[in-house]
Amino acid sequence: MRRDDRACGRFWNLPRPPVAAADLIDTAVEAGIPADRCLRGTWLTRSDLAAADRLITAEQELRIVRNVLAATEHPTALAGSAGARYQLPRAGFLGFALLSSNTLGDAIRVGIRFWRLTSVFERVTLEVNRQTTAIVLDDRDVPADVRQFLVERDAATMVGVTPALLGGPLPDGVRMSLRRRPNGDAAVEELVDVSYGADRNAITFPTALLDRPLAAANPAVAAQCIAQCDELLARHQDEPTVASRVRRRLARDPGAVPLMRTLATEMGFTERTLRRRLAREGTGYRSLIDEVRGARAADLLSGGATVKQVAQQLGYSEPAAFHHAFVRWHALPPARFRRADVR
Repeated sequence: MRRDDRACGRFWNLPRPPVAAADLIDTAVEAGIPADRCLRGTWLTRSDLAAADRLITAEQELRIVRNVLAATEHPTALAGSAGARYQLPRAGFLGFALLSSNTLGDAIRVGIRFWRLTSVFERVTLEVNRQTTAIVLDDRDVPADVRQFLVERDAATMVGVTPALLGGPLPDGVRMSLRRRPNGDAAVEELVDVSYGADRNAITFPTALLDRPLAAANPAVAAQCIAQCDELLARHQDEPTVASRVRRRLARDPGAVPLMRTLATEMGFTERTLRRRLAREGTGYRSLIDEVRGARAADLLSGGATVKQVAQQLGYSEPAAFHHAFVRWHALPPARFRRADVR
C-alpha cells in the first residue's frame, strides 16, 4: 500500500516549470499524437508551456502524461525519448546552477536540494559508498497508472543531462536499475545500460565521478544562481496558490462538495473571481474536484476498500457511476488500478 496517495498531501504536489511537459508533448507530436489530444482537460495551450515565467500544476502534468499514455501503444519509447531531450539551460536559474557547479557531485547535490523547482515525481536521494554511488528514485508515492512512465522519463533526464555537465560522453560505469520491466522497447536503453527486477530504481556510477570537474564550472555564477534558486523556493513556499487552498477545503470531505459559489464566499471571493483566479493558475473547480476525489479513491482502494465502499464515501449513489468517474480520472478501471498498485 502506498504511504499517502492523497493529492493534497503528496510531496510532489507543487507548482512546477512546464519544460518537461513541453518536451513530452513535442515527443508525442513527433510520434503522431496531436498536441490538443495531449493537452485535453488541462486548460493549457502549447504557448502556455513555452512561457518562461509560467508554472503548471502537478495534476496538469499528470493529465498530459495520462493523455499520452491513452494515445500510444509504445509508452516506454516515449518516456525515454521525452526525458532525453531535456536541456539544462531551459531550466532557468537551476539549470545554470547545475552547469556552473564545480564538480558532478556538487551538481547532483544542488539538484536534490532544489528538487521543488523541477518536474520530478519521485523522492530522489544520494547514497555515497566507497566504490559506488547511487541516485535513488523512490516511486512508491507516484500514482500507479503513471509510475513506470514517470520513473523512466525522470531517470532518462538525469542520465541525459550528464554529458552536458561533463562536456563529453557519458562516462564508463554508469548504470541504471529499474524495479519493473516495461512492456516493449525502452528508449532509455539507448542512453545507458539498464537492468530490471531490482529492489529499487537507481542510477549507479563509480564514486570517483563525484569529484569530476564540470566543463562550465564557475563558482561565482553558481553562487549567484543558487541564491536565485533560494529566492524562488521561498516564494513557492510562502505564497500558496488559490488552487491549493481549494484542494485543502475539498479534501476535508470529498463526498460532500460545496457549490462553487458557496466555497467562493467561504474564501472571500465572488464566484466569478474564484473562477478567474483558478483559470489563471491553469485549472478549474471541476478539475480540482476530480483531482481530490481521484486521489482519495486511489488511496482507499490501495488500503483495501471495495469499489462500493469507495463510491459511498465519495458521494456516489451507484458503484457504476463511480466506476465511470474512476476510469476518467486514472484511465483504467478500479480493479485494474488495484492490481497495478501492488506490483
